[in-house]
Amino acid sequence: DLQNKLIDKLKKDASKVKNKRLISGIGGFGGLYSFPFLNYKKPVLVSSCDGVGTKILLGIQADKLEVLGYDIVCHCINDILVQGVVEPLFFMDYFGCESLEKDTFNNVLKGILKGCKENNIILLGGETAELKGIYPKGIFDLAGFIVGVVEKEKILPKKNIKENDLIIGLPSTGLHTNGYTLARKIIKDCGYSLNDKPSPLKESLSEALLKPHISYLKVLKKPVIDGAIKALAHITGGGFFDNIPRVIPKNLNAVIKKGSWNILPVFEFLKKEGKIKEEEMYKVFNMGIGICIIISKEKLNYIENHFNKNSQKFYIIGEMEKGEGRVILK
Repeated sequence: DLQNKLIDKLKKDASKVKNKRLISGIGGFGGLYSFPFLNYKKPVLVSSCDGVGTKILLGIQADKLEVLGYDIVCHCINDILVQGVVEPLFFMDYFGCESLEKDTFNNVLKGILKGCKENNIILLGGETAELKGIYPKGIFDLAGFIVGVVEKEKILPKKNIKENDLIIGLPSTGLHTNGYTLARKIIKDCGYSLNDKPSPLKESLSEALLKPHISYLKVLKKPVIDGAIKALAHITGGGFFDNIPRVIPKNLNAVIKKGSWNILPVFEFLKKEGKIKEEEMYKVFNMGIGICIIISKEKLNYIENHFNKNSQKFYIIGEMEKGEGRVILK
């Protein structure tokens, strides 16, 4: 049947991402992977699971599905990167729908395989479920599961975060995979279509809202290995206010300096059209910063040289001050 044919094609496509540790992947009851224990003294496995959320509905509406598969891989990679993982081992996906549609499935999996290849991680397996009565026709859900390994002494965040440490921000492409329920409501309430290009956007709403979620693995791998980074915070659901406190001590505040980076036009649009208060914007959206990095001032020169060498844009967006484990906007 169609599902078996699609899985067979997926097996063939996934096999193009070579990995000598793969024993048995897609198609079995479980994936088999040879753990690289000889490379580590005290290895710690790190796992994470996440979804793309209601960005799926915009992707379906705009017929841009590949980006959704790519998003879920990058999102999951960043979620374990912030715990010090620079060697993700394998990725697995869940694709649930009312009934399989060939083009939809192939485009989503194309994005997943692209994300896996770019980040040197294998798609070990997953679940493809047709659940009539649960999913409406034409709608699907997508989730990702990832496992990586980190040397115990390299786990982030470190315990030496202190007052006056700097907060560096790396830019996002847009909303990444969070805030889409609110964004969709604003678009609907204001009567816009995804083809519209309202001010201050220089592109259509479809283009602005469906930009891919960035993986920061490649550009942060060396600084993490070199011990230059004290903590990382992936700015996802909950924005600045919920994510940064997850990695800082309870006796310090992360003071974020507004205006220290360029706010993307898509966020200006959402704030204006949705009449959203500034604090809520930073609570729901990433506001143009995909990941925050906490370093000592002594490591700033190293970080600047590394990012400049790799053509990575970055901003010094704040610093640590005495406090109660909160984020303060100034």
